[in-house]
Amino acid sequence: MQREEVARCKRIVEAAEEHQEEAVFEEAVSEEEVEIIGDDTPAPVGRRNRPRRKREPTPSEYYQYLMELKFEGTRYPHKETMQEIGIRGDVEYLIGLANLATFMSCQFGGFKEERCQLLATLKVHFHVDDSEKEERGGLGYITFKVKGVEYVLDISHLDTIFGFPSGQGIRQDYDQDELLSLWTTIAGPKPYSPAKSKTYSIRSPVIKYLHQCIANTLFPKKTTGFVGEEELCMIDQALVFILRKTKDGRKMAGDRADTSLTIVLLDHLLSYRQYAATILRESLCVGGLLTSILGAVGIHLGTPDMFPKFLDLDYLRGKDYLDKTTPADHYIFKFNHPELGPSLLPLPCENQTSVKTRRNINFMPYP
Repeated sequence: MQREEVARCKRIVEAAEEHQEEAVFEEAVSEEEVEIIGDDTPAPVGRRNRPRRKREPTPSEYYQYLMELKFEGTRYPHKETMQEIGIRGDVEYLIGLANLATFMSCQFGGFKEERCQLLATLKVHFHVDDSEKEERGGLGYITFKVKGVEYVLDISHLDTIFGFPSGQGIRQDYDQDELLSLWTTIAGPKPYSPAKSKTYSIRSPVIKYLHQCIANTLFPKKTTGFVGEEELCMIDQALVFILRKTKDGRKMAGDRADTSLTIVLLDHLLSYRQYAATILRESLCVGGLLTSILGAVGIHLGTPDMFPKFLDLDYLRGKDYLDKTTPADHYIFKFNHPELGPSLLPLPCENQTSVKTRRNINFMPYP
């Protein structure tokens, strides 16, 4: 009984302290001045010391962690580059099939202060039953605070902003065997592994560029050399209507839960808080994506702190998409042939790279 009483009192004190910390954060944000408190304890390079007792950081702590990250512009598809190497029509075709056309066209700069405040306070609220969904409309809503003001935005409104079809699910449901078979179809020969499968293995320049669009714009991150499962799911969604079956004959179904891409996006945005709380001296490239949300609630935004970047020729050469030893006006696509190993393909070469015919999706190239 004594132990229970001590624990109860301890919880009350912790709740009071957390409430006090949140109040201080709101007051500081309203004045646009949040002090970052230094820690004299040395931390390993690139990673924070984990507390001995796990505790959810407060919004003010999340804000501080996010502000410490390097701020970089979001990188978007580049029409001129796609046109130059002969893949524009096919990439835009796949982007449309993945319901990302409107989203990819929203190419904005980023605002560091507003970005960090939004991510630090973002909450997703789902309606609990069908009657509430019908009464209030849609799956739910989000709340966040910027400069001390709380904003509310319906998920259905976000669907409209980004051009996403409304869905009924709150978590994507892809057949894992389907994803493994898809990877063997477009990449391979090694089995798919989120921590080991590299974008270099993708044999089609169109699908490989699509992956870069997804990894840089929908799920913005600095390092895009590996293909995460959420990225492979989006590739699956783009190919399901034209490929229909994988190389081994498996019928493709895509997302069986009919989940709105807004839910997928919000889940990814929430993950940035934990990322910032555990990683030091890294970059955050999500600013441009959040500008659409900030503008949707009427927040006045001036000159961006960081302007957008693009998946241009210099970027592709730096990422081993294009061979960088060839002359500037020549484009050689680099890929890993399943039997011949590292291989080269001169671009443009639309008769062999277009994905509008199924034979070229399996291509790249089978003898």
